[in-house]
Amino acid sequence: MFLRLHQRWPWRNYGPWRGRWLLPARDAGTPACRKQVSVVEQSRQSVLDWRFNRLLQAGFYGLGSLLAYGRAPAVRWTSSGSVPQREAPIIAKTLQPVQPTGTTADAGKSTSEGEPWASLGSSSAPTAELLALEIRAESPHAFIQRRLAKALLAARLRLPLRDLRVVDPAFRNEAPVVLARQSAIVIHLEHIRAVVEADRVTLFDPEQPAVEAFLPQLHARLALSSPRPALPFELRALESILVDVCNSLMREMRYLVPGIESLLRALSSDDVAGATASAAAAADASTTPNSTAGDASSIPPDVIMLDRLLGAKNKLNELQNRATQLRNALNEVLLSDEDMSEMYLSTKAESGHRRRVDQHEEVEMMFENYLKQIDSLVSEIASRTQAIQSTEDFVQIKLDALRNRILRLDLVLKLGSVSLSSGALVAAIFGMNLHSTLEESQLAFLSVTGGLVGISGLVFLGGAAYCRYKRLL
Repeated sequence: MFLRLHQRWPWRNYGPWRGRWLLPARDAGTPACRKQVSVVEQSRQSVLDWRFNRLLQAGFYGLGSLLAYGRAPAVRWTSSGSVPQREAPIIAKTLQPVQPTGTTADAGKSTSEGEPWASLGSSSAPTAELLALEIRAESPHAFIQRRLAKALLAARLRLPLRDLRVVDPAFRNEAPVVLARQSAIVIHLEHIRAVVEADRVTLFDPEQPAVEAFLPQLHARLALSSPRPALPFELRALESILVDVCNSLMREMRYLVPGIESLLRALSSDDVAGATASAAAAADASTTPNSTAGDASSIPPDVIMLDRLLGAKNKLNELQNRATQLRNALNEVLLSDEDMSEMYLSTKAESGHRRRVDQHEEVEMMFENYLKQIDSLVSEIASRTQAIQSTEDFVQIKLDALRNRILRLDLVLKLGSVSLSSGALVAAIFGMNLHSTLEESQLAFLSVTGGLVGISGLVFLGGAAYCRYKRLL
């Protein structure tokens, strides 16, 4: 179309004017000429729009690459006018695995076997290490303290790293769990974090005081003089852990019970002030930081005991949550026959295969025994909590009764004020500066005073009778 227009009107007859191409004046008025000119303008506008869109698209490509990779890619235009193409695949270059160098290369070999992506960033990030105590079966008297890398430990035990999360002291909020695996038993019960194998026990976080107190008991159970003990090494270690955890919870419960009982007796008695002195010594275990010795003299005794009872109740609820979580962990093991048969690590080390699924009598009896102890502890905690709730309800009833007495007294005082205000109304009427014949009477003062007292008494008695009729007094 543009070629035919050019052949009809040569270029020397055209001239640009405000972005439009002018035709010769002799042909500008014909309809065919106007139609062809509009077609040319539409074609020119479409070409300009296409170039603008391609430039805008190339700009977005460059801006996105600059933000993502730190440099703008080289863009080249194709001859066919398609989407611009980049020179090199920057993403493929960026995601190439980093080969570890130096000393970390040896540590990375065991962790990255079968997982090529495990070596990404291993040269810059240090390997996580855990402080642990190791006790071997051949020398149970010796405790070897060392730092173990989580990756190397997982590779030696053929465990995923997520299983070692429960024994990492950095994760304090992990729930209690007993994981039976092919070559080890991973345990996290209360303060005990351990990995039990067929020939060794590894205790983590050994600097904790509760773990240090557990070591003599573990040594006594592992160092048996009998040549053929009733239980294998791993089950003796597991039983010692269960015994220590149950005993620690029982000790906490025995520590809280005397103070709670003294507080309940003091709050249930009528003479609260006299019972406070006898309950103060036994309730020190339940004392909260809010009740200090400096301001104890200015606080009522019942408020002090309620404050201590609140602290004891919070500790009891925390102990109940921990005991419930421990009971759930033991129940999970008892519900899985595969896990219980997997715990015979010595059998697998000697014969090369594990026991049958139904051969786990020793483990089942062990877990059932300590599960009963935890159940009894949870029941005792629930009974103490119910006693505290009953005492709180009783104290609330006493406070409600006292509040009702205060409300009755307030009602009586309000009746008295209403009766006196009715007499004051007559006195206010006589107090106006108006003359009457009563000023000259000798008996007017006495009669008016007696009438005011009588009116006030009648109003009070009538209000009291109405309140008794409505059972407000």
